[in-house]
Parts: sequence; structure tokens; C-alpha cells
Amino acid sequence: MASGTLLTQRCPRWAGSAQAAAVFDRICVESFVYHASVMMAFDPCLDVLSDPQRRLGLSRYFSDPVHLPSTSGEPEVVNQPILHTSYEFFLLIADTTKLARIPGPLSNAELAIREDLESQLSQFVPGIMTTRNHAEMLYLYALQIMLMKGYPGIDSKEADRTIITHLQGAMNTLLMVDPEQYFASFLLWPLAIFGAVMVLQDEIQVIRDYLTILQEMRAGGQAKWTLKRLEEIWRGRYHLDTAPDHCTRRWIGLQAFLDGNNRD
Repeated sequence: MASGTLLTQRCPRWAGSAQAAAVFDRICVESFVYHASVMMAFDPCLDVLSDPQRRLGLSRYFSDPVHLPSTSGEPEVVNQPILHTSYEFFLLIADTTKLARIPGPLSNAELAIREDLESQLSQFVPGIMTTRNHAEMLYLYALQIMLMKGYPGIDSKEADRTIITHLQGAMNTLLMVDPEQYFASFLLWPLAIFGAVMVLQDEIQVIRDYLTILQEMRAGGQAKWTLKRLEEIWRGRYHLDTAPDHCTRRWIGLQAFLDGNNRD
């Protein structure tokens, strides 16, 4: 992520640059945006995108024309993000994670931020549902759940019903996801969010089984670490029967995960 931070501090040099150099710059920045945004949920110390100043240079890498200018007779490189979605989607993940980490009900100022984030998310929904990109659909369900946390405009019973609806949609989508088609780490973020808000054993077992599959495939330590954190939340004090209702227990679990509780 250090290289990504450095890249955002200088202007990209499309004109006169070798295609390989331009593509390398773009890949580095996209990798930085992706890792910096999703890692916020796994470690609160990695909120490198929380500072708006860190974002000022990003748009310059994504404002090039449809084709990068060709030099020295090299073939043009199509402007296709390696993550197959705009970088703003991952900035939305970062902002939503930051908001969801706030304990308790949201203030008026925070509710205004939530409304803006919800509006941003709604702009991505048609495209995600049209392409039926299953991985993006998992991210969509996870973001919708996170944006409900701390929202005082819905009571706990209605909130729980909505969360269950999102989780059911996510689990149905997960059945259609071939983990071989994605980087295993790409699937960990939504699975971690789903797992953190799950309280029923049949829900939990689905996530446990899938994380185990990823661990055995190629995610290795990262999937093992995620599963370990979730197991501690599932069996720990966060889901004791003393919690007044399922919805409260779900938010306690998510808060614990985002706060980094139970970390070694």
C-alpha cells in the first residue's frame, strides 16, 4: 500500500510514456485502492483512505480516455479496470466501513453521510444486477447491511427482517459463485461481514464451510485468520442470550469485528 500512496502524490504520465509503464502505474493504484478499502474492515489501523487528502491524486489515474495514447507503435490498451468496477465503488466500501465502525446510533451529521453513501450505492445497483456478477452482488448485500447499522429510522424487528432478506440473497448468490474464478481474498471481505452479523447456527455453518474451502484452496493464512476471528465472535460474549434480540446481537458482532476485538 506504500507504493500506492506514493503514486497518488504524483501525476500519471500517460503522454510520452511507454504503455508498460502506464499500465503498471494503473495496476498499482487499483491494487492500492482495493487493498486499502477492504483491509479497513480487518484492521482499524489501516484506515489510509479515511483522510480525503489521500484521495486527491486518485482521479488522475482514472480520467484517461477510453484508450491510453499509443506510443512507438505499441497496441492501445483498453481502459478496463482490473477489478471490473470503478474505483469509486471501493472508496464507497471504505467510507461505509468507517461509518459502520461508529458505535451506537448515528448523529444527524452521520445520518447525512449515510444518506449520501446510500445514494452512491444505488447508482451501482442497476449495473451489478444487470451483469449478474455474483462477487459484486455479495459486496452489494454486505454494503446494504452495513449501512443499516446505527440507523435510528428503523426498529429492531424490521431491521432484523431486512438483514435476513439480505443474508438470504447473499447465501443464494454464494451458491452460484465458483471460487476458482476469483482471487480467494476477493471473496473474504463480504464473507467476513456476513459472518459477523450471523447469529443462527445454520447461517454460521454456511460461512464456516465456505471459509474452510477458501483456506484449503489458496487463501491460506488470510482465510484462516478471518475464520478464527469470526469463531471467537460466534462463541464469545457477543452472542450471549443476554442480548435483547437478534438484531442487537448482529450489530454487536459486527462492531466487534470492525473494532478488531479478539485479535491476537
